[in-house]
Amino acid sequence: QYIPRKRSSKHLDELREINEEREEIINPVPPFTPAIIKSWSKFNAHLKIYKQKHHLKFRVRSS
Repeated sequence: QYIPRKRSSKHLDELREINEEREEIINPVPPFTPAIIKSWSKFNAHLKIYKQKHHLKFRVRSS
């Protein structure tokens, strides 16, 4: 059975400082409404309305 070795970071002090300064992220936009969506075209229609309502911008990357 494979047991990975435990690695120790060379930057533990920096990591501690980062964790201490970390703040909770507050997302003011309500979650996407849960619904049963039967096709991708209907999902895209729901998403388009959601984006317009909450002024969201998404960029689609080509692969």
